[in-house]
Amino acid sequence: MIVNHQVFNAFEELLDGQRFLRLHAENLAFMLRDKLLSLFRDSPEQRYLDLIQSESELQRIPQYYLASYLGIEPESLSRLKRRI
Repeated sequence: MIVNHQVFNAFEELLDGQRFLRLHAENLAFMLRDKLLSLFRDSPEQRYLDLIQSESELQRIPQYYLASYLGIEPESLSRLKRRI
């Protein structure tokens, strides 16, 4: 995510701006941690099922993007979708 420097500076100057930015950074770090753990721990099928549950508009995303996000080849995603 690219943050405009003026917006960042405005948050720095607000009373709770630094707290907001810290909480946002922590949230992003936790999301990254969960994504990496999922890539090592969960099967591609489980990652796909989790993605289906958490995101409602997957049909708009090209299959090769979904496959890349899941850490698998597009062909493997096609087989996975047929199986489910």
